[in-house]
Amino acid sequence: MRALRPDRLEIGLRTQAQAWIFLASLILAGSALVYFGGRTATADTLANSQNIECVKWAVKLDPSNPATHYRLGALRLFSWDKPDSFAAIHHLRRAVELSPNNGPYWLALAAAAESVGDAPAAQNAIQLALKRRPMSPDYWWRAANYYLRAGQYESAWEHFRRVLQLSPSHADLVFRLCYRASSDPRVVAEKVLPSDALPALRLAYVDFLTSHRDYEDAFNVWQQIASKGLQTKITFPSAQPYIDRLIADNRPEEAMSVWDDLLKWRVILRPASVNPGDAVFNGTFEQAPLNAGFDWRTTPLPYVVTDLQSPGPLRGAKSARVDFTVKHNEEYEILFQFVPVEPRRAYRVQAMVRSESITSDSGPRMRVVDAASPARLETATAPVTGTTDWHPIELAFSTGSDTRLVRLAVWRARSRTFPLEISGRFWIGAVSMIASGSPGELASAGPTRLP
Repeated sequence: MRALRPDRLEIGLRTQAQAWIFLASLILAGSALVYFGGRTATADTLANSQNIECVKWAVKLDPSNPATHYRLGALRLFSWDKPDSFAAIHHLRRAVELSPNNGPYWLALAAAAESVGDAPAAQNAIQLALKRRPMSPDYWWRAANYYLRAGQYESAWEHFRRVLQLSPSHADLVFRLCYRASSDPRVVAEKVLPSDALPALRLAYVDFLTSHRDYEDAFNVWQQIASKGLQTKITFPSAQPYIDRLIADNRPEEAMSVWDDLLKWRVILRPASVNPGDAVFNGTFEQAPLNAGFDWRTTPLPYVVTDLQSPGPLRGAKSARVDFTVKHNEEYEILFQFVPVEPRRAYRVQAMVRSESITSDSGPRMRVVDAASPARLETATAPVTGTTDWHPIELAFSTGSDTRLVRLAVWRARSRTFPLEISGRFWIGAVSMIASGSPGELASAGPTRLP
């Protein structure tokens, strides 16, 4: 066997030793990775616990993890058994030190500082949170609530105003809280509503006020829309809840004032063929009814189909056509309109109608009732039956001293004599309601009722 030379033996040993050292370093590095990785994984598992002691161990295992400090701080702050705000502050401060751009950490620190009465620290944390999320309405909402709790109302209104600028969908929450906190509806109108608020947001506040029966302040906000030159940006769907609530709450004067504004601003259009003395709106159906306000309305009814743009009796006009598709004996209010009237006044309703194969002796008719109290006024025309060509129908009635709004309807009463069930078609057009006589001359007249 050939002997190795001493120099080659030395190099071989040196190379082998280096290999063993390199291998050992790999083993140690791997062990360290496994160890620290295991610590981190264990810390993450413990941090997700609801048990404070487990989360404390997580902090010990991974002290540089801001999420773990945040978790422990939140548990300390909101613990049911042993809340500890000072310990919470310690960990939440460490969380923001490790992750200063995390908004939720600053909000939690603000809550902890507020809980121990440290107002400067709480406000500082809130403002730092807002700097991290300046476009988040939820952050501004929390800040506004903090200032409200602290009694810093001007700051609260300012922050609530920013909430509405960023997210108009928060409007109902903001209105409810500010309305209750201020006890003055003008505060919301003047300090919370953004100066550049679109009409839809102002109308949302109007609707909120009317839902609380605060009609005077609601009307003031409505008038601000015109004073700020915003009427051109109004849409009827945004104004509809307000006017419909006024009608439903029997406030016809205010409702008519709003309706007149909408006509003046051309949000809705007045039909071209309107008779100045006619109280009915869109009586010739020349415009597609709005199904709201003081225009015609329909309600879905079983076995009844209504077409409000059918050919009418007059040139260029249209009519409402009613199809009774399946024989039934039901009471139907097929089509109606709220009409403002004067108290103690005589009126005459006229319309053109025709029919086709109306089977029941209780056919469609025109009916007028007091919108607030049918006991004060209820009257109707004779029913239309069989097949007839266009012909006029009319009825006269007198309002009492308390009647301000009537409900003019196409109505069918249940039949009590054979044939009971109704089918066929009915048309109505050229509907009008004209006042006669002088206001007040019927002061002694009693209410008009159905025979």
